[in-house]
Amino acid sequence: MFATGNVHFRALVKKFQAKYFAADRVDKPQVAAEVVAKWRQQNPPGRFLIPVRTNTGNAWNDVGDRKARQKTSQALRERTSKRTESVVAVKISDCSSTAVTGNSEAICGMIDVEDAGSGSDSE
Repeated sequence: MFATGNVHFRALVKKFQAKYFAADRVDKPQVAAEVVAKWRQQNPPGRFLIPVRTNTGNAWNDVGDRKARQKTSQALRERTSKRTESVVAVKISDCSSTAVTGNSEAICGMIDVEDAGSGSDSE
């Protein structure tokens, strides 16, 4: 079972996934930074925590912005099986005719296709 904060974080990530997949490779880190900023600006602020051992037991420390962006990028890259089945990414190099499923570094658009056919999740 996930902590409530993790559930809310995953919901926030889900809202930004289309923007992340549509972004150029160089713009993807900015999308992750936007999610981290939005998470930290909540009231009370969202945090990215890691357990640490102390002499008196366990404690939680914030991982910092760099690690938070890395973990957020990882969460943004994750695809649910439903998303994999219903989204076709079209490559910029041949937007008019080449449709590919899965990860694509260069994406010119996201098209929801309910009848995408064999959208298998190979991860």
